[in-house]
Amino acid sequence: MPRAACFRFSARRAYFLCWGRHQQETFFAGHREVFRGILRKLGHGVADELVDWFNTVDATYRSDLRDLFQGQFAALRHEIEQRFAAFDAKLERRVGELRSGLREEMAGLETRLSHRIDGLRVDMHGMETRLIRWMVAMWAGTIGTMIALLRLWR
Repeated sequence: MPRAACFRFSARRAYFLCWGRHQQETFFAGHREVFRGILRKLGHGVADELVDWFNTVDATYRSDLRDLFQGQFAALRHEIEQRFAAFDAKLERRVGELRSGLREEMAGLETRLSHRIDGLRVDMHGMETRLIRWMVAMWAGTIGTMIALLRLWR
Protein backbone atom coordinates (compact mmCIF):
# COMPACT_ATOMS: atom_id res chain seq x y z
CA MET A 1 0.00 0.00 0.00
CA PRO A 2 1.52 3.38 -0.95
CA ARG A 3 2.09 5.88 1.79
CA ALA A 4 0.20 9.15 1.55
CA ALA A 5 1.67 12.57 2.15
CA CYS A 6 -0.17 15.02 4.36
CA PHE A 7 0.22 18.63 5.41
CA ARG A 8 0.14 19.41 9.11
CA PHE A 9 0.28 22.61 11.17
CA SER A 10 3.20 23.11 13.48
CA ALA A 11 4.14 25.80 15.96
CA ARG A 12 7.07 27.12 13.88
CA ARG A 13 6.24 26.00 10.35
CA ALA A 14 2.92 26.34 8.69
CA TYR A 15 3.21 23.03 6.81
CA PHE A 16 5.49 20.08 6.56
CA LEU A 17 5.32 16.85 4.71
CA CYS A 18 4.81 13.70 6.71
CA TRP A 19 4.54 10.12 5.60
CA GLY A 20 2.59 7.37 7.21
CA ARG A 21 -0.90 6.21 7.93
CA HIS A 22 -1.13 7.38 11.56
CA GLN A 23 -0.72 11.02 10.48
CA GLN A 24 -3.68 10.97 8.12
CA GLU A 25 -6.33 11.00 10.86
CA THR A 26 -5.62 14.66 11.64
CA PHE A 27 -7.07 15.96 8.36
CA PHE A 28 -10.51 16.32 6.89
CA ALA A 29 -11.57 13.72 4.36
CA GLY A 30 -11.79 16.25 1.51
CA HIS A 31 -8.25 17.44 2.05
CA ARG A 32 -6.92 13.90 2.08
CA GLU A 33 -8.32 13.22 -1.35
CA VAL A 34 -6.85 16.44 -2.75
CA PHE A 35 -3.40 15.63 -1.38
CA ARG A 36 -3.56 12.06 -2.69
CA GLY A 37 -4.48 13.38 -6.13
CA ILE A 38 -1.52 15.81 -6.04
CA LEU A 39 0.84 12.99 -5.09
CA ARG A 40 -0.46 10.67 -7.84
CA LYS A 41 -0.27 13.28 -10.58
CA LEU A 42 2.87 15.19 -9.59
CA GLY A 43 4.91 12.73 -7.54
CA HIS A 44 6.75 12.98 -4.25
CA GLY A 45 9.46 15.36 -5.44
CA VAL A 46 6.95 17.96 -6.60
CA ALA A 47 4.92 17.51 -3.40
CA ASP A 48 8.09 18.17 -1.36
CA GLU A 49 8.80 21.28 -3.40
CA LEU A 50 5.19 22.42 -2.94
CA VAL A 51 5.50 21.98 0.82
CA ASP A 52 8.80 23.89 0.84
CA TRP A 53 7.23 26.66 -1.24
CA PHE A 54 4.29 26.87 1.21
CA ASN A 55 6.75 27.08 4.09
CA THR A 56 8.74 29.83 2.34
CA VAL A 57 5.60 31.83 1.57
CA ASP A 58 4.38 31.33 5.12
CA ALA A 59 7.72 32.45 6.58
CA THR A 60 7.66 35.53 4.35
CA TYR A 61 4.14 36.43 5.41
CA ARG A 62 5.00 35.82 9.04
CA SER A 63 8.03 38.11 8.88
CA ASP A 64 6.00 40.77 7.01
CA LEU A 65 3.24 40.55 9.59
CA ARG A 66 5.76 40.64 12.43
CA ASP A 67 7.34 43.79 10.98
CA LEU A 68 3.92 45.35 10.43
CA PHE A 69 2.76 44.52 13.95
CA GLN A 70 6.02 45.74 15.49
CA GLY A 71 5.58 49.05 13.69
CA GLN A 72 1.94 49.27 14.72
CA PHE A 73 2.72 48.32 18.29
CA ALA A 74 5.51 50.90 18.44
CA ALA A 75 3.07 53.58 17.23
CA LEU A 76 0.45 52.34 19.69
CA ARG A 77 2.97 52.32 22.52
CA HIS A 78 4.02 55.88 21.63
CA GLU A 79 0.39 57.01 21.59
CA ILE A 80 -0.30 55.33 24.94
CA GLU A 81 2.77 57.00 26.46
CA GLN A 82 1.57 60.37 25.14
CA ARG A 83 -1.88 59.81 26.60
CA PHE A 84 -0.42 58.78 29.94
CA ALA A 85 1.78 61.88 29.95
CA ALA A 86 -1.25 64.06 29.17
CA PHE A 87 -3.25 62.30 31.87
CA ASP A 88 -0.40 62.73 34.34
CA ALA A 89 -0.18 66.46 33.58
CA LYS A 90 -3.95 66.82 33.90
CA LEU A 91 -3.93 64.92 37.17
CA GLU A 92 -1.09 67.06 38.54
CA ARG A 93 -3.00 70.21 37.58
CA ARG A 94 -6.17 68.97 39.28
CA VAL A 95 -4.28 67.91 42.40
CA GLY A 96 -2.63 71.35 42.52
CA GLU A 97 -6.04 73.02 42.24
CA LEU A 98 -7.39 70.78 44.96
CA ARG A 99 -4.44 71.55 47.24
CA SER A 100 -4.82 75.31 46.78
CA GLY A 101 -8.56 75.02 47.44
CA LEU A 102 -7.92 72.99 50.57
CA ARG A 103 -5.32 75.49 51.78
CA GLU A 104 -7.80 78.35 51.34
CA GLU A 105 -10.50 76.40 53.13
CA MET A 106 -8.13 75.50 55.96
CA ALA A 107 -7.11 79.17 56.32
CA GLY A 108 -10.77 80.14 56.56
CA LEU A 109 -11.44 77.43 59.13
CA GLU A 110 -8.41 78.51 61.14
CA THR A 111 -9.64 82.12 61.19
CA ARG A 112 -13.15 81.11 62.29
CA LEU A 113 -11.76 78.78 64.95
CA SER A 114 -9.47 81.52 66.24
CA HIS A 115 -12.43 83.93 66.57
CA ARG A 116 -14.49 81.32 68.42
CA ILE A 117 -11.63 80.50 70.78
CA ASP A 118 -11.18 84.22 71.51
CA GLY A 119 -14.91 84.45 72.25
CA LEU A 120 -14.69 81.47 74.60
CA ARG A 121 -11.76 83.05 76.42
CA VAL A 122 -13.80 86.22 76.99
CA ASP A 123 -16.76 84.17 78.23
CA MET A 124 -14.54 82.10 80.55
CA HIS A 125 -12.92 85.26 81.94
CA GLY A 126 -16.36 86.67 82.73
CA MET A 127 -17.42 83.43 84.38
CA GLU A 128 -14.22 83.29 86.39
CA THR A 129 -14.89 86.83 87.68
CA ARG A 130 -18.43 85.92 88.74
CA LEU A 131 -17.24 82.75 90.48
CA ILE A 132 -14.59 84.68 92.43
CA ARG A 133 -17.23 87.22 93.52
CA TRP A 134 -19.50 84.44 94.72
CA MET A 135 -16.62 82.73 96.52
CA VAL A 136 -15.65 85.92 98.31
CA ALA A 137 -19.28 86.45 99.29
CA MET A 138 -19.60 82.91 100.65
CA TRP A 139 -16.31 83.10 102.57
CA ALA A 140 -17.27 86.46 104.01
CA GLY A 141 -20.61 85.04 105.11
CA THR A 142 -18.97 81.96 106.58
CA ILE A 143 -16.33 84.00 108.46
CA GLY A 144 -18.98 86.41 109.74
CA THR A 145 -21.09 83.52 110.97
CA MET A 146 -18.12 81.90 112.74
CA ILE A 147 -17.15 85.16 114.43
CA ALA A 148 -20.72 85.62 115.63
CA LEU A 149 -20.87 82.06 117.00
CA LEU A 150 -17.55 82.49 118.84
CA ARG A 151 -18.74 85.68 120.50
CA LEU A 152 -21.93 84.05 121.60
CA TRP A 153 -20.22 81.09 123.02
CA ARG A 154 -17.74 82.96 125.13
